[in-house]
Amino acid sequence: MVGSNIRTISYQPGPSVAQVLSFASQNRFAEIAKAKGVDVLLSNHNVADHSLSNTDILAHRAPGASNPYVVGVKNFYNYMRINALCSQVIAAREGMDLDI
Repeated sequence: MVGSNIRTISYQPGPSVAQVLSFASQNRFAEIAKAKGVDVLLSNHNVADHSLSNTDILAHRAPGASNPYVVGVKNFYNYMRINALCSQVIAAREGMDLDI
């Protein structure tokens, strides 16, 4: 599981080493997950992984039907990269000069 929690981060104007490292960490995690073949998207935020609908799908799926949490390596990688980009956009909107 990955917790980005991008909506509750409080950004301050000006450069922030911690935030730049956080974005780099998100991207690094995406690369490691891709290399290791991570293909399942699970989150503690039910909106991020569609848990409300996925649990219903799991409860009623036919035997042998695909698991909705298995999104594929490429889709998981793209999810993580987009998540990192969204964090950067939020920081920029808050006036943070990331210089990255």
